[in-house]
Amino acid sequence: MNTPRLALAATLLTATLSFAACSGNNPTVTEGEPGSSQTFNNESGPVEGKEPDKTDTNNQAPAKFNQVYRYEGLDVSVPKIQNRPDGVIFTIKVKNTSEDRYDAESIWVDASYGPNGEQADGAYSLDTDDSFEGKILPGRSKSATWSFKIPTRYRNDVVLEVQPDWWDSPAIFAGSVK
Repeated sequence: MNTPRLALAATLLTATLSFAACSGNNPTVTEGEPGSSQTFNNESGPVEGKEPDKTDTNNQAPAKFNQVYRYEGLDVSVPKIQNRPDGVIFTIKVKNTSEDRYDAESIWVDASYGPNGEQADGAYSLDTDDSFEGKILPGRSKSATWSFKIPTRYRNDVVLEVQPDWWDSPAIFAGSVK
C-alpha cells in the first residue's frame, strides 16, 4: 500500500471539490415569471431595480412558492402545487437561459415541514416523475413532478429544496402549500 500517493490523491480531490463548491452559481429570487424586475435579498426584502447581495447564498432568504429562483443560465420555479389527502405534488419547472445544454438528470428535490423541519418522505403512490431526464436545450424548459408525504396540519410550513447540481446552492422555496 502506497500511503504517500493515497494521501496526495485525497488532498487533490479535496482541493478540487472545495474549488468547485466555491465557484458555484449565485442565485437571485424574482417575483412571478422570469423577466420580472423585483428581486429579493436576505437583509432588506424587496429591492426595486437592485441585485441582491450574492456573497453568501447559503444565507439568502428562501423564495416564496410564487417566485422564480434565478441562477446564471437557469431559472427554477414551482408553478403548480396539488394537495392530496396522502401528500403534496409539486411541479418543478427548470428553464435553461444559457447558451449550452443543461443536464437535467443532475437535479434533485427534497422537502421538509413543520417547526422542527421534519424530513418529508416521498409519496410514491401519487404517480409522479420524481426525477428529470435528459438535457434541456438553450431557451427551453422542462417540468417534472415530485410528491411528498406532508401531514395536513403542517402544510402551512413547508420547505422545498431544488438542487440544480452538486456544486450550486439549492433553490429554497418556503411557505404555505394550502
